Amino acid sequence: MPNASISTKIKFSGILLITFLEIGAIGGCYHIQIPQAISRYQAAESKVKLGDNREDVLAILMPTQANLSADLKRAPEVWIDSRSGKSTRLWSLYYFRSGWSQDGRLTDDELTPYLFVNDSLVAIGWNALRSLAFQSQAMPQSLASGSQANTPESQGGMESGLFRSPEGQIYLGPIAPNAYGPGINSDATGRPFTYQPDFGGSGYPDPTLKVKPNAYGPGVGMDQYGRPVRPRD
Repeated sequence: MPNASISTKIKFSGILLITFLEIGAIGGCYHIQIPQAISRYQAAESKVKLGDNREDVLAILMPTQANLSADLKRAPEVWIDSRSGKSTRLWSLYYFRSGWSQDGRLTDDELTPYLFVNDSLVAIGWNALRSLAFQSQAMPQSLASGSQANTPESQGGMESGLFRSPEGQIYLGPIAPNAYGPGINSDATGRPFTYQPDFGGSGYPDPTLKVKPNAYGPGVGMDQYGRPVRPRD
């Protein structure tokens, strides 16, 4: 029996050692992959400028991220603005690793976003995204013209130029309530979403919700019952 006990302890210690080595190997990979990607991105970013074609931009920047595993980068987002009476626009948002906080999380400050409309680069960086709603060359003309019908105050839209769903999707204000039907709203780029309360909601579009934007912080509104509400695809 003593020999069996010793054998069990040795096996258990071996398993622990292998586990620690695997964790260390993973951490070591991160310490190689991320700095390499950042260095390559910094060397390439100056080759890209506003107005460049999406295919050309991706050919320059995507190779800088090629060594990153899926959990170390953020997937691109693509959507179509097909609102009635407007010319169809294809929007695409790509993220490139440009920083590292070494806290085990992937956050916005570690990424640089690139936004394209109809394959043309219209914004680089978070500040550009936040102010994009006020740039007429990038926005649908009805929103860029400054007409009263499309201001954040008249539509109940977001005053800030950028807000996010709990799942991480990016939306640009101001918004147009019920643009796609009862309870189905549109951001400034034509991206559809619904408001859903943090609790007590049905999960379906609710045209009866009256939302005060940003009442609980950026992107977190308040409905007429005082519940926090957030945008969702």
